[in-house]
Amino acid sequence: MTMPRILIPAFAFFVVASLAACVANSGKPSKSECIVMVGQPESGWVSRTSDDAHSITQVIHDLGYPMGGIAYGKRGEIYFQFSAKCEQREEMARKLMSTVYGSAAGSYTYKVDIVPGGDTISVSGPSWRDD
Repeated sequence: MTMPRILIPAFAFFVVASLAACVANSGKPSKSECIVMVGQPESGWVSRTSDDAHSITQVIHDLGYPMGGIAYGKRGEIYFQFSAKCEQREEMARKLMSTVYGSAAGSYTYKVDIVPGGDTISVSGPSWRDD
């Protein structure tokens, strides 16, 4: 018994489409590759320095940063999750904090080795592949 000719092109299409989806997804960064945690453990956490979330949001807009989400941690640390240029996430976070908080931002701690979980931020969407 031979396969009808219509099934072979359809099967080949699905195989090619599946491979293309895998390749496209593998080119996206993981969520954890796009997160920066900012804190200031020496003299209190960043959110205690300023409660003006509007200032941070405005600076993100003014700088044109690709922000996927922002969250405050239990101890007041701030998590930024970028939706693009993830390899530059620390530099973008430093520039953002410097613009909002001035020279005080130089004493903040910037961590990029973050695994998203219940205590961090984990925005989902087409910008990232699942961790």
